[in-house]
Amino acid sequence: MLRTTVCFVGILVATSESFAAPFAQANPTPCKTPKQWESNALVINDVTGKANYLRTSYDGEHERVRMVLTSATGHSKTEEAIIMLYKEDRFYFVFEKEKKCTVTKALYGFKPSGVPDNATFVEHFAIGMGSDSLSVNTFMETFEVKQGKHDIRSPYHSHTAAGHVHTLVTTVTPDPTCVPVSKIIYEGDRLNNPETLFHALSTTQYSDFSPGIASTKVFEPPDYCNSNPADVELSNDFQWYDFMFV
Repeated sequence: MLRTTVCFVGILVATSESFAAPFAQANPTPCKTPKQWESNALVINDVTGKANYLRTSYDGEHERVRMVLTSATGHSKTEEAIIMLYKEDRFYFVFEKEKKCTVTKALYGFKPSGVPDNATFVEHFAIGMGSDSLSVNTFMETFEVKQGKHDIRSPYHSHTAAGHVHTLVTTVTPDPTCVPVSKIIYEGDRLNNPETLFHALSTTQYSDFSPGIASTKVFEPPDYCNSNPADVELSNDFQWYDFMFV
């Protein structure tokens, strides 16, 4: 099986003309990731400075996603998971250690993983140098924050006044692979000045990308999860799930 590994060593290095990135495209357009894949990621909340590790299983063919977030505080490690079954109209929020599970109806419709259709191409560059480099494309999209609305591009929609603009910067390998490399969400100005970038809200760096799903059992909710959705307000424990998508 083809396996693509993306890693970061502190910085991204843009190559010069003498070490031009291979397979550069003249006019890259937004692309979609493979229909099925699994990946690890380092997720940094740039507001709190907290870093967590994420394991994602994505199945676009059957419109289902599972994400497991591992966080460590001192000697304590916790795992939280969300299983999103869009065709069944169910989201399962799971605390494995406590054997607790909250079930809701899908909070938003399924969106294929990849670069947003309205994103604008920014630049093509390479990470590394020469034959050891990885060719990537970066795209940018700005969008308005709508108070009280779930938008998977923006993790802080509930903490930002309506009318603010966020900027999503997505880096992927060129078509036809379109492997996610990184994603950064910035808080921008209000609508009258959407191009101003204030500060990063979240940064996601992907690694160990593998096409396909090793086991479809990852999409099966635990036995202790009730199938009936609860009409509840999700706690802050699961605010992270909103911004883990490319």
